[in-house]
Amino acid sequence: MMKVDSGVKINELSSEFREFYSDYFIPFGYREEDLFTADGVYSSQWGYKNQYSGDYLVFSYTADQVVHKNEVGGGPCPCTLQFTVTAVAKFPPVALTSMQTENPKIEGDATMQQAYLIDAYIKDGRDFVLVDYVQVLSGKESLKAQVEDGLCKTTSPDDCYDFPGGYTRNQNPTVRLFEVPPSTHIFLFGSLMSKKFELDHLDMNRGGEGSYYYSGTEEEYNEYMGDSKNHIVLFDEFLKILSNSNSSYETKPGFKTPKALVMIDARNNIISYMVEPYRE
Repeated sequence: MMKVDSGVKINELSSEFREFYSDYFIPFGYREEDLFTADGVYSSQWGYKNQYSGDYLVFSYTADQVVHKNEVGGGPCPCTLQFTVTAVAKFPPVALTSMQTENPKIEGDATMQQAYLIDAYIKDGRDFVLVDYVQVLSGKESLKAQVEDGLCKTTSPDDCYDFPGGYTRNQNPTVRLFEVPPSTHIFLFGSLMSKKFELDHLDMNRGGEGSYYYSGTEEEYNEYMGDSKNHIVLFDEFLKILSNSNSSYETKPGFKTPKALVMIDARNNIISYMVEPYRE
């Protein structure tokens, strides 16, 4: 972890910092991965994936004004900046033995596959997820698909909405089973990440039996979201977050109700990488 003081505006510093490392990592097989991107008033985060090894590097910074000002958007610097670099290795697969399930399809490999997370659970000391593959379409493909699915009459922007985070299309109810090794890191950037912040900032002084009070401030939220370490969880914590989250997805007839949208990499039925992407 490196701490530096700078009077440079954050947006300018972020741009120079990112461009330098983007150019630096290219010869080593790394490419910038949009799934890691998250920005706040005084924070920013981005990451790179190695196209050969599958390893990840995540960069982030958080800032604090030297002289605090109550202004819209946080006000100008000078600021104290804290940079963090997190390196995550892609772990090798382990053998998958037979198990009792409700007969989901056991999938072999998957590469950056978008999917609805249907369930996550522990069985006989091992961690598993059930997912339902989806398409996330944007631009003309999104508008065309929405017309085909009966959500819009035409592809005109006046009639059909091009979702900033993409239109999620699910045409096949097949549920697939994957095992998650204990060492697998799970990255959160969407609604589950917000739930993680909320759980980490609950006032544990009970006002009554079983009641808690949320105590996070906007400043704490921006600082928390800007720290890349907070976006990485292991399976046990992932289960806790899921159990405290309510699904906002509608259930289609014949389909399982999703708990979240994720993207996975897998080999030989084993999850090597899973991320909940940020979506507007």
